[in-house]
Amino acid sequence: MAQIVSISQHFRACEKTPKHRPVRVEQIDKNIPWGFFDGASQEDRGSCGGGGVLHKSEDHFFHISAGLGRGTNNYAELMSLRLLLLFALEQGCLSLQVFGDSLLVIDWAKESVQCNVMILVPILEEIHRIKQMYNNITFTHVYRERNGVADRLSKEAAQRPLDYGIWQITVHSPVGTYSYYHRPFHEADMDQFRD
Repeated sequence: MAQIVSISQHFRACEKTPKHRPVRVEQIDKNIPWGFFDGASQEDRGSCGGGGVLHKSEDHFFHISAGLGRGTNNYAELMSLRLLLLFALEQGCLSLQVFGDSLLVIDWAKESVQCNVMILVPILEEIHRIKQMYNNITFTHVYRERNGVADRLSKEAAQRPLDYGIWQITVHSPVGTYSYYHRPFHEADMDQFRD
């Protein structure tokens, strides 16, 4: 019996506790808008949701969520990135720091890795076109622990009835907090941002 206890104690001692791995403060320039995105795919239901957080400053930020229909997790991640980029443009942000916990999607956005999933290529091509409307944009991978709010928003959106194409926005500002639903513009409406 003593041997069993000692083996059990050995395994308990060897268990690794997850480390908190935050984005280092120096990675975010608080003079430039910054945002986080995440996508969720509910395998049992087949539904996807997207979430994002856009900061114009530390005390003025937006929570964004949307049902995304059905698809894979990579589909949900790409659509969530698209959502964040479009919403930031609508808010007048022409410079943006983007953070996400999908290393693959960040690499696709930076064009350092090619996407070979044919069904996702049109979404990624649209993201590349949207990127061109920014004066300055960066993409940085972060660990999941740092992306908790966008993760929660995406999972909540995947649970809601599928209102594809309608965003739920919650505004947090020094004058108060309020929510509204919003149907975003589409690429045909983006001429206002082009030179």
